[in-house]
Amino acid sequence: MAQKTALIVYAHQSPASFNAAARDVAVQALTKQGYKVLVSDLYAMNFKASATAEDIKGDLKNPEHFIYNNEMMVAWQDGRLSDDIAEEQHKLEQAELVIFQAKKAILSFTTGGTESMFKPDGVHGDINVPLCVQHSTLHFLG
Repeated sequence: MAQKTALIVYAHQSPASFNAAARDVAVQALTKQGYKVLVSDLYAMNFKASATAEDIKGDLKNPEHFIYNNEMMVAWQDGRLSDDIAEEQHKLEQAELVIFQAKKAILSFTTGGTESMFKPDGVHGDINVPLCVQHSTLHFLG
């Protein structure tokens, strides 16, 4: 049986933080369970959140009118993504489990249903109920 891989995407500037301790505990627990654990420490990597032409090696398809999504698709197909992006994509391809750990988080939920399905009288009930639970949980955790 192949070894499972977990990826922890970690973002905190202080190695003495609670988040760092939680990361270390997660690494230990997952390793004990037989996982190969990869950690992407965004601060240590000097991760830049901006999406720019620097993310692409070589010439742009349309340098006069740069459209990030279009250029990235061509670069991905041609194997011309920047080394840092290609390395992180490789980690994601290996991982059966991905944990995002950060001091602050933005969550994006997709429902797979229409708006009417998530109204108080809809088939799935009021969308605000699960969102309230997530908000309260994250607020409690800081």
